[in-house]
Amino acid sequence: MIVDAYKKWLDVANLLYVSENIQALLGIDIQNKGEAFRTTIDYRSSQESGGYRVILYIRLSEEDEDIIDKDVSRSIRNQLMMLLVECEKRNWIVVAIFCEDGITGTDDNRPEWRKALKFCEFRNTEIVLCKSQSRFSRSMEMIEKYLHKEFVAWNIRFVGLVDSTDTSVIGNKKARQINGLVNEWQVEDQSINIRDTLKTMQKQGLFTGGFAPFGYKKNSKDMYQLTIDKPAAKIIKKIFSMYANGNGAAKICKYLNDKSIPTPSTYKYESGSNFTTPLARPNKRTLWHPSTIYNLLKDEVYIGTLVQHKSERISYKDRRRREVPKEQRIIVPHCHSAIIDKETWNIVSSRFAEFKKSRPTSKGEVSLFSGKIKCEICNHTFYRNSSHEERGYVYWVCGKRADDLCNNKHGVPEKDMTGFILEQINNQIGKYYDKALVKKNYHEQKTSPTIEDEMMALKKEKKDVVSRILRKENVLAIAYEDRVNGIIDVNEFLIIKNKHSMDIDNYKKRLTRNK
Repeated sequence: MIVDAYKKWLDVANLLYVSENIQALLGIDIQNKGEAFRTTIDYRSSQESGGYRVILYIRLSEEDEDIIDKDVSRSIRNQLMMLLVECEKRNWIVVAIFCEDGITGTDDNRPEWRKALKFCEFRNTEIVLCKSQSRFSRSMEMIEKYLHKEFVAWNIRFVGLVDSTDTSVIGNKKARQINGLVNEWQVEDQSINIRDTLKTMQKQGLFTGGFAPFGYKKNSKDMYQLTIDKPAAKIIKKIFSMYANGNGAAKICKYLNDKSIPTPSTYKYESGSNFTTPLARPNKRTLWHPSTIYNLLKDEVYIGTLVQHKSERISYKDRRRREVPKEQRIIVPHCHSAIIDKETWNIVSSRFAEFKKSRPTSKGEVSLFSGKIKCEICNHTFYRNSSHEERGYVYWVCGKRADDLCNNKHGVPEKDMTGFILEQINNQIGKYYDKALVKKNYHEQKTSPTIEDEMMALKKEKKDVVSRILRKENVLAIAYEDRVNGIIDVNEFLIIKNKHSMDIDNYKKRLTRNK
């Protein structure tokens, strides 16, 4: 009905701006005038017709319980019709229509709402018309700022139909303020109830995320249960298998990229999911990155465990998120079918434990600063970013900044840290030691032993090293027998093997240097 009747209520020639979703709903195609948000437009039609210029602001959100039978289009259409009929009755001239769908009234960064305010700021309307005050905003702070301050300064009247809000009515201010408080309290109560409901569901082992983790999909019969997505699960198994067999994340990435295996974001996009990201779009596949591999390898969802409530909004007014401490997260095992068996998971976990102790650089060296630098803001460990190492530039950054969980966006060049530490060491030496004496003692220590003494020392060291190698090899043999006889499991055997094998390699390298 409204599609046929809009010509009666709207003069397209008067419209300076109409949101895209309203244009699509009405079947109109107008060129929005961007200058309406930058300058005051000379508008004579209102004076000639005797009517006021008015802009319509429409907002639809589940918190307002205004969606009719889950039909968003119908809900917007009914709200728009109500406002247009009112304009027709009062001889008001509609010059702009702003519409937002699915955005809470407590969000002060709504794009169409911001545009409407900018439109008002340049005095391109006399009236702002909404279904109710709560449609304009559910934040008491914004109600006070605009309805009672800015709109007054701009000589703009605000009208809400169903709650009889009208800033031109003397004595109506207290009612508006009470409505503003009630609306804000309602949103706060809803936020608390929703959060408590989600936590209850999570404690029962129900998946409450918007999108299933890579390797799974939501059960078509129960959206809170996960089922295995076989094509994606095959990729997950390959990643875990390669890592368990000694391949590093970089090597796994190369294999996946060479085979043109889609990343999680690309896979979701190509599978028809509503999941969207600027990188996952047609004809442009994203590449695998080591950080993606590590995140997958550490996710307990693949052994059937749900770990939820990892982050939360700061408050119902602040949509930014903060990380929840591990001890406060909701962890429920055996929630769905596992993709990775427990034995493989343990092998991967043991590799991570060893990896954390001595994480090598791309050249196989362990940095002097590894695990020693902490963020002064969040106390999280800094990591080494070597993306520009080929150009001689390596820097250290907070490990939480990539997830927007820390505001420390500054990187520290490695060469600056090296120079600073050397400077501090030299300062301490200069403060507590006699450099001349240190140099003299060092020279004497290097020149005093005879060649015969050095040869004897080397032979003794060689004998000691060979003896240590034999003892280590004997330990490995015993561990292997214990593994075969079932005395220790695979995980324990691998820990023993990795430790003693590394020691044996180091001893053999020492023997080579002594030859």
